[in-house]
Amino acid sequence: MSFNPPRDTLRYWKATGSILATDTDIALLERRLNMKAPKSYIEFMKKFGAVEFDDEIDCRFDCVYEQSGGILRRTQVISHIKAPETALRYCEGLQADPHVDLPSNLFPFGMDNGQGEILIEFGFPTERVFYWDFENHDWESGATRIGFVADDMYEFINNLKPFDE
Repeated sequence: MSFNPPRDTLRYWKATGSILATDTDIALLERRLNMKAPKSYIEFMKKFGAVEFDDEIDCRFDCVYEQSGGILRRTQVISHIKAPETALRYCEGLQADPHVDLPSNLFPFGMDNGQGEILIEFGFPTERVFYWDFENHDWESGATRIGFVADDMYEFINNLKPFDE
């Protein structure tokens, strides 16, 4: 599979700049997490890097929450994809927070316009992408609910929709 962002998105990323990940960045990340990075994440970070989104380009994604009685589908907006070192700091902070119970194999590679995290599986044969909604987190109980977004980063990026659709 390959990444196919729209022309306007590519133009925006070029105009706003990006920080491409190197093999050294990825190796450091894998060593610190003690997990293998997914192929789609590595390819994206080396080809496009840490990028920003805004409402002029495709930036909306759907996430699905399973709940008793069915599923809940929500639409969110991505703000940016973080550089590996920045994402690692977020990951370590989330893992240390006693009020957040995210599986340790989920790596927070991107954020929404608030403080919600877009997460990808590390160290698994699957590369699924999930979303954790900071705004709707149950801070009192610490129960962490995540929504499914995509089977991998290719599907995530290729299925982004226009902001104003």
